[in-house]
Amino acid sequence: MVRQAPLRIAGIAVIHALAVYVLAAVEYGPFAMTLALLAWALLNFLFLAIFKRPGVSAVLALLLVTALIVLSQFKYGITQLTLTFLDFLIVDRDTIAFMQSIFPQLWNGLLIATAVALPILWVIWRADPYSLRRRTALGCAGVCVLGIIGMSAANPEKPWEPFQGVNHISNLARSSVVAVSHLTATGWIEADAKSLVGSAQAAPMTACEPGLKRPNIVMVLDESSFDISAAPGIKVPAGYRDFFASSDGQHRQLITESSGGPTWYTEFNIFTGLSARSFGAMKFYVTRIAAGKISRGLPQSLQRCGYRTFSLYPTHGNFLSARSFQEGAGIDGFIDMAAMGITEDMQPDRFYFDQANDLIARESRPDQPIFVLVYLTANHFPWTNS
Repeated sequence: MVRQAPLRIAGIAVIHALAVYVLAAVEYGPFAMTLALLAWALLNFLFLAIFKRPGVSAVLALLLVTALIVLSQFKYGITQLTLTFLDFLIVDRDTIAFMQSIFPQLWNGLLIATAVALPILWVIWRADPYSLRRRTALGCAGVCVLGIIGMSAANPEKPWEPFQGVNHISNLARSSVVAVSHLTATGWIEADAKSLVGSAQAAPMTACEPGLKRPNIVMVLDESSFDISAAPGIKVPAGYRDFFASSDGQHRQLITESSGGPTWYTEFNIFTGLSARSFGAMKFYVTRIAAGKISRGLPQSLQRCGYRTFSLYPTHGNFLSARSFQEGAGIDGFIDMAAMGITEDMQPDRFYFDQANDLIARESRPDQPIFVLVYLTANHFPWTNS
């Protein structure tokens, strides 16, 4: 037993070294690497508090960290967003259905992996003679938690960071601190309980005048486009503002809460008439939070006037629960990029206008006008394509 001790210690050290290597491959910069190592240590100490065996705990922590990185990279490859705490806090039907469609044998694979892993862990358990007191492990875990909270508070996760596709573990740790602190302090929606809750009253729903023939409505969300002449000191070409005029020549204003992204804030604004800022630090996930919880807004108002409502969505419908949000908000027909037969959202404007024309021709009924939201994407990150 004594002779085998150095080998067992070396084996555990190799597992930890492998974990450091895995983290170094996806974490960039001293801050991110330090935060990721704290998260790795936290997992180790939590498993130590349960199993007491350092070898088993190191293997379980390594497996979990590797699985999280793989899931985050997979999610980024599909939605251009890395894994965040909200992915575990809000598990919606879109996410489950999407995972099952991508991996039809996902659950069978998980069962097989579990069946293979359990005997291996049992062997490691038997070969690992060392143990750590639970109180000590929990104390060390608490120190790691304080370190993660302190670093995350000093440098909170920025809204654009999940789009970078790196720092999978450190960003996940920071997003958990932001989410938990916000939900603990204010809940999902930031509101002054004394002045708003209990006194705020929704306006009564308006009724449509019966018997009128109503036109089809095509709403265009032109990605990242706005009238720059609203900014002081900007010179524009002759006729520039005509692009932003309505068909009657009038210029009308719609206040939205973002420019150049995130577009889903604008979706939320136009579908609900509400402000994404009501969700405070959680506003980045507003469509995921609000999915299935919107009872009034533009689509529902149009439905009461006899409209059938459609959305031509240029990317995957599971992106930030767009399908669930829009269908819950009153969209009858949600058509994403897969339904349009494309694999790349960067299409010329003509493509999406043709899709709208085909939709209206296909779905038109004499007694039911159509509303369709058309997204144009050519102005989205134009500098990334040659």
